[in-house]
Amino acid sequence: MPRKQADVEKSLLNKGFQPGGGDHNYFFYYFKAGKKTIVRTKTSHGGKDIEDNLLVQMAKQCKLNVSC
Repeated sequence: MPRKQADVEKSLLNKGFQPGGGDHNYFFYYFKAGKKTIVRTKTSHGGKDIEDNLLVQMAKQCKLNVSC
C-alpha cells in the first residue's frame, strides 16, 4: 500500500533520523553522542506517494521493518 511522502518523512524524524541537505531529502541516523552512522535514506522533492517496493528498500537501508 503506497504511503504519502510526508508521512514517511515524519516517521523517520520520529524514529530519530535527522534531515540533511542536497539534491534530495536525505535522512541520517545519529548516535546519542552526536556521531553520524552509515544508516541513511532519501526521498525525492516530488512529494509523490512512495510505492511498496521502494518502501522495502528504504527500510533495509535504515535497518527497519515496514509495518502496516
